[in-house]
Amino acid sequence: MAWQRAYHHARKQCGSHQPLVPGDGFAGMGASAASWLYAQCALFEELHPRQQDLLQEIGITAEGTQARQTARYRPTGARIDFAVGLAHARDYAGVHDHLALPHPIQHHGFPLGRWLTGKRGEAGAHARRTPAPWPGMQALVALDPWWFPPWAFAWQRDYHRLRLLLAAGLEPPPKLRSWISEQLAQRHTLLPGQQRLLQELRIFPV
Repeated sequence: MAWQRAYHHARKQCGSHQPLVPGDGFAGMGASAASWLYAQCALFEELHPRQQDLLQEIGITAEGTQARQTARYRPTGARIDFAVGLAHARDYAGVHDHLALPHPIQHHGFPLGRWLTGKRGEAGAHARRTPAPWPGMQALVALDPWWFPPWAFAWQRDYHRLRLLLAAGLEPPPKLRSWISEQLAQRHTLLPGQQRLLQELRIFPV
């Protein structure tokens, strides 16, 4: 019912703006409706066929949703809906294969780095209160198993910076060369997950 209410709210705002164009950031729509529509575009293939039919009635088609890659998020002062943040996280992970981005990084105008920092804070606070899984954990783990690692997040960022340079065939700068030397020297003190990640670089002994 929440989805249905949001859909009719967005449909009411369409007016003479049909068909909607995801690529223009849903110009002419209210900020909350535009954010909701952006999330539907990113999640389109996972929606029920009838939900897809309803979205197509206001101009959002399977082909058109590909424009979400260029659509920009329109920030508001309201609390960001989890589906909107997850949609941006899915797009980012689909390109970069991880969610270890720094706090200031934005994705199509969306404050994804800040949003993920907030989710890690929520997940950590939840874990300190109860052993029950944090509600958003499964969805984010599906995008990046180490989005909230049990080691320092700075380590995760350095790892992905090094991985990107090696994949591109580029020489790491002195700071990263020093970092990987330290990891090799203290490999027996690293957690199993860290050791597995470094083994994937083919520079760490199995």
